Amino acid sequence: MKIFSRVKKLASKLYHSFERFPISLSFAILVTITVIAMNHSYYDNYDYYSRMAMTLALGIPLSLSAYLYFEKKTGIRKNVQILIHLLLMLVLALYYFLLLNNLGMVETTRYTAYSLSLYLLFSFIPYLPKKERYELYVIRLFNRFVITYLYSIILYLGIAAILGTINLLFNTNISGTFFFDMAIVVAGVFAPAFFLADIPRQGEEILVQSYPKVLGVLLQYIILPLLSIYTIILYVYFAKILIIMELPQGIIGNLVLWYSIISAIILFFIYPLTNGNQWVKSFIRFFPKIIIPLLAMMFVAMGVRINAYGVTESRYFVLLVGLWVTGVMVYYAFKTNVNNIIITMSLAIIGVLAVTGPWNAYSVSQRSQNNRLEKILLAYGMIDQNSQI
Repeated sequence: MKIFSRVKKLASKLYHSFERFPISLSFAILVTITVIAMNHSYYDNYDYYSRMAMTLALGIPLSLSAYLYFEKKTGIRKNVQILIHLLLMLVLALYYFLLLNNLGMVETTRYTAYSLSLYLLFSFIPYLPKKERYELYVIRLFNRFVITYLYSIILYLGIAAILGTINLLFNTNISGTFFFDMAIVVAGVFAPAFFLADIPRQGEEILVQSYPKVLGVLLQYIILPLLSIYTIILYVYFAKILIIMELPQGIIGNLVLWYSIISAIILFFIYPLTNGNQWVKSFIRFFPKIIIPLLAMMFVAMGVRINAYGVTESRYFVLLVGLWVTGVMVYYAFKTNVNNIIITMSLAIIGVLAVTGPWNAYSVSQRSQNNRLEKILLAYGMIDQNSQI
């Protein structure tokens, strides 16, 4: 009987999830159908299905952000909400026809930036007016995501075991394509519905006591010591560079950038533990100041590469993320009461600006490489001063 009651409870949760976010989960279902169609297309119209699935997938965080905004602003009439959702669908249609007409590097990086920014918007839009305990809300979402991931894997393995057993016992020849279809259904329908079932509602208070104990122990006693050791290693390595006065080719940027991004995420996650925990409080107080010189060394190395080879899209993104991480560390280093929602808001804005407007990565890198080519041609007398390329 307990099994049936739990299944009933799960079904109820999934139902309430569809009831609360119907358009968002409809987008998820449409993405699932599109990917299944792509799985059976055998590379016919593969580009069309991919672009359609990507556009529909953007509708999930976009509509979720709208729903959470409506819950916060309770006075918005139902017909106005419907109109806003229709406008969002129009925006998606324009995006599909104007900005996603193929799957080149520009389109895919722009899509990644927009997608990241929209999911960040989904994370902070319920907390824009009050801002307190925002970190706990994000940790709640992260914890829910991990649980959803585990449940989805277990569910798929169960389905795959059933299908495999049927194949073995009854010789039904269920194809591998169908197995993949089931994986898509679990990931595209069950997982989003299960994840959204426990999204905190407006006004629901999240207490510090709800901080996951496993995550707290992992961060305090494993991640923070490892991060401290890695920092010491980087300082020793950079001391070696200063002694021999030779920069390695392209390794410093990757070393420091990923290390600093992970550090910023960890600082965000451990911030709720500062009250009553001297180890965490001291780490947050001193670590951002320690990492700033390492970031400075990264910018020196990047400046050498840009001076030699110009700006490319990848260098543009690395430089922009490096500037953002530096801003985060300076903020943590010199701000007494940190407001972490500013960090995610700034990243969402930077994500949009990096791929939109005349200052975007593609325009800047194109101008830089054109100027570099022009200087080379001038240096070798292949063009005169009045020529343009």
